[in-house]
Amino acid sequence: MSAKRYKSSVPLVGSDFVILGIHTNEPPYKLSWCLNDTFIWNFVCEKVPFEVNLPEKKTSMHAEYHYSGSDLNPRLWLLQNQGTEVRLVNQKPVPDYFLILENEYAEFRNWEEREI
Repeated sequence: MSAKRYKSSVPLVGSDFVILGIHTNEPPYKLSWCLNDTFIWNFVCEKVPFEVNLPEKKTSMHAEYHYSGSDLNPRLWLLQNQGTEVRLVNQKPVPDYFLILENEYAEFRNWEEREI
């Protein structure tokens, strides 16, 4: 399984978050387990999936995990790109997941391609 970081062409000036694209063919529960094991995190699956409302009264559901820990720690989310109806981002290279971190995780800004 590999995690790859790509620079976006869209500037996020003043953003409070860092978003990393992850490419893997693993299911969400296994990816969250690998991240938990590698970084000693504790991702928990959200009971209600992340929803994207589409035209014609359709909804795309995306698997979402959040970091369950102390309120003193920055917030983290793992979000699946491919939902039941659409992808959140369809531009190449198309990530399978997004790891969304608050800016306090500055060490991830310089991530290179890495096996986990």
